[in-house]
Amino acid sequence: QKITSFDVDVSVPAGLFIQKLGKNEPLASLSGISFAMIAQFSFYKKDEIKKMLPIKAGVGFLAQNAFNFNASAERDLGIIALVSVYPIRSNSKVSFPLYGGGGYFLQGKKFFVLIGPGIRVSF
Repeated sequence: QKITSFDVDVSVPAGLFIQKLGKNEPLASLSGISFAMIAQFSFYKKDEIKKMLPIKAGVGFLAQNAFNFNASAERDLGIIALVSVYPIRSNSKVSFPLYGGGGYFLQGKKFFVLIGPGIRVSF
């Protein structure tokens, strides 16, 4: 009986709320359009054939504000761990998952937490 499934998800998240951890940090900021690559596991419902749980968990990279070419944009590369909650509908081509997790920005040398919506389109 299969318990998990592994895949790599490439996405372009926009509007993530990112809170850097540390002294004197301002409240969570809304990021621009970023780029993410996540290796993640999906989980199957026990004793049901091909029925997925609405949760995925994985690790990967986040290029914050990768497509924001403003000179004042805070661009950074982060290593992240995410949990995604997906609405499960068997015939849906478009869904709106919710992402939550944390990580470490390599350039800024700060830990952070994030939460935000996404759009998933399947063909």
